[in-house]
Amino acid sequence: MNPKVSIIIPCLNEQQFISRCLDSVLATDYPRDLLEILAIDGGGTDSTREIVRKYESSHRFIRLLDNPKRLTPSGLNIGIRNASGQIIIRMDAHTTYPPNYIPLCVTALQKYDADNVGGIIHTIPSHHTIMARAIALSIAHPFGVGSSQFRLAKTGIPWREVDTVPFGCFRRDLFGRIGYFSENLPTWRGRCNEDIELNRRIREAGGIIVLLSDIQSCYYAKGTLREFLRHNFDNGFLSLAGIGRKQFRYSPRHYTPAFFFLLMASLSLLSAFFHILLWPLTTILAIYAGLSAYFSFKTFLRQRNPLFLLVMPLVFTLLHVSYGLGSLCSLLKSFAKPMTKRSPIEESLKMDTETAVSAKILIRNTTTLSAAYVGRKVLSFVYFTLIARYTSVEITGLYFSLVSAAMFFSFLMDPGLSSTFIRETARKREHLVPHLETVLGLKTILCLFTSMAGALVITMLDYPWLTRQLVYIMIATMVLETFSDTFFAALRVR
Repeated sequence: MNPKVSIIIPCLNEQQFISRCLDSVLATDYPRDLLEILAIDGGGTDSTREIVRKYESSHRFIRLLDNPKRLTPSGLNIGIRNASGQIIIRMDAHTTYPPNYIPLCVTALQKYDADNVGGIIHTIPSHHTIMARAIALSIAHPFGVGSSQFRLAKTGIPWREVDTVPFGCFRRDLFGRIGYFSENLPTWRGRCNEDIELNRRIREAGGIIVLLSDIQSCYYAKGTLREFLRHNFDNGFLSLAGIGRKQFRYSPRHYTPAFFFLLMASLSLLSAFFHILLWPLTTILAIYAGLSAYFSFKTFLRQRNPLFLLVMPLVFTLLHVSYGLGSLCSLLKSFAKPMTKRSPIEESLKMDTETAVSAKILIRNTTTLSAAYVGRKVLSFVYFTLIARYTSVEITGLYFSLVSAAMFFSFLMDPGLSSTFIRETARKREHLVPHLETVLGLKTILCLFTSMAGALVITMLDYPWLTRQLVYIMIATMVLETFSDTFFAALRVR
């Protein structure tokens, strides 16, 4: 006899995809009288709730629940506590499921005596644009996402025991034995690694997690470059957000993106002072560019569209850079120690809590801004000292003519972002943090590519090494200056 199944769908601002998701679930081969669908909404700003309400009014087994905490694990726990089925299947609102998805999950759960069952994901573009197609292809490619089994597994392969699966199908009594999804995990923009943490507890309790290639779903990738960059930065941040906590165990592949990003950034900066480092830097970049071009060419052969020869290398690079930057930011945040002891100034003045917090914010912001200005002045000092000590009158004149031409790159690093940031944040100060995150993310990408372009151009012009070295230092100075200007702008509007 088939058990009753409860479908749990946490959602937030999913008006574009929630109908596709619910329609695919309603088309299931599983008996409807043994089906329950619970959509747990996080109180978004779009029409997701209204859409689900329409389905609720026409189907008695669909219910809309509220998730006041707006976090995914809390929404999942609300769904589980309100579920009446013996089997719990978690689903994602950004995904569609074939008619045999639910029957295969239930059968596999019973056949293999597993504690969690999942399948493979087919990534499809959200739009029909060349960029959306390239984004979908990149996150389903080994060069893009590495050894992600549920994204890269082939159909027809026998079942295998794995560490984690997407979404998941569970027996309801599992949560009585090992507990619900943890709501105390490190979060980033409302997301956390609740599935990885739960699967860890399942394995530690002696449970089995099964990946079956016959169980398939279709995930809609981000459709625009901005959404893609933000999503991958978040994924990179969350990949190491639990470092130092016993809830998570990391393998070397989790550290690889952050290490690669830090290595390339360090080599790029240090090569301006130690030209011998240009050899490993150019070697690594050449290998990476070669691999990117090779896989982009293979994509072109499969898709038969020459535009992929241009777009895929860009998408691969942005995927790795944004993910690595997110991982590195996560590491830096994990190692940062919170200030818990009251300072002597606070004690002597007997400040209240709000005043103390304001003082800490003021001290932190002032320290950050001062450090940025000191760093910029130090680089400027080295920069002008090298000019005065090592260059002749002729070389100095040539150098300053190159500097004048290279100042064009400073505009590319900040094409009006700081001014726009001040104007928009002054209108609504509560938007300071999201605006700051957006500006810093864009500036990081612009500075990275502008610095590489500037270094490449001045190198190809074959000027003397000393002249090139000074231009490299000038580019580093401009990078530090544009970021210090952004933080200064944030302090001004705050």
